[in-house]
Amino acid sequence: MQLDLTPEQEQFRGVVREFAASEIAPHAPAWDRDHVFPVDTVRAMG
Repeated sequence: MQLDLTPEQEQFRGVVREFAASEIAPHAPAWDRDHVFPVDTVRAMG
């Protein structure tokens, strides 16, 4: 059984990882603390 990701899947994984690192991780503690759901960030995910 082949479990490796395709090049396209690897690229998508990288894009998601970069987005999470730059747009989610820096704000997550404040969102949790303030009980906020970041609708604008979710929309930016596409």
